[in-house]
Amino acid sequence: MAQGGDASLLEAMERLKRENEALVAKCKTLTLEKELDTLERDKIRNGLYTPVPERETPVPQSNPNDFEENITLKKTPLKPLSIVKAATYDGKSSWRDYRAHFETCAVINQWEYSDKGLHLAVSLRGQAQGVLGNLAHNSRDYDSLLQALEERFEPPYQTELYRVQLRDRRQKASETLGELG
Repeated sequence: MAQGGDASLLEAMERLKRENEALVAKCKTLTLEKELDTLERDKIRNGLYTPVPERETPVPQSNPNDFEENITLKKTPLKPLSIVKAATYDGKSSWRDYRAHFETCAVINQWEYSDKGLHLAVSLRGQAQGVLGNLAHNSRDYDSLLQALEERFEPPYQTELYRVQLRDRRQKASETLGELG
């Protein structure tokens, strides 16, 4: 009879040990989640992080008896599938073409409005970077930066200027017809 009692006592101890391990694992998970939430709050508060959209994903429920079987839904951030780095703009190529490229990168990378302004600012080089320096510090948002760049590199009268240049253009002696075109 002592052996039967010892066996049931061992089974009870093993069950308690498994439950204890499940609870310890859950406590570690909850502690890590709390620390992560605190870090994200600090990043948002300090302006270093912009939250990304969230989606629902399954995570284990807190019941230790059937820890692996019960599932609830928890929101986790969506990450872009791939990160595309915007090319630099120096003011020598077409502003309209570069803007289309930059807007495409912004969509792929899921940049927020404030992020787009920052990414555009750091992608400027040469003459285009000079436009950033001319903006007032408090008006460096995305729309202000776009407007300043368009005024500098895509002025409204530029189409007429190109027409006049084309009308007055003559083929040079060393120039082929293809080069003239």
